[in-house]
Amino acid sequence: MPIRCTCAAAAERARELYGHLENQDVWITFSYAPNGCYRGRLRISKDRPGYILLDRGEADYNRVGHIDQIVYAATHEEHTRARAIRCAQSYRT
Repeated sequence: MPIRCTCAAAAERARELYGHLENQDVWITFSYAPNGCYRGRLRISKDRPGYILLDRGEADYNRVGHIDQIVYAATHEEHTRARAIRCAQSYRT
């Protein structure tokens, strides 16, 4: 298990990378679940620097991950648009 940085630099990096998505409806894929894509409201953790919380409406279904574990993050609109393009391309072949 890699050592995760939980210092002020990690908090700043989280804000740099995902601050523009905070409090928005997003889709996220984590490296520990590469075949899953989770939807929820993105929150940057203040208690755990370098971590994000994906608020899915119920505490039992929320997801927490370190920013190094995020392999995909997009707003709901971006994700839906990209998915529609992939579907349209698959019908052409």
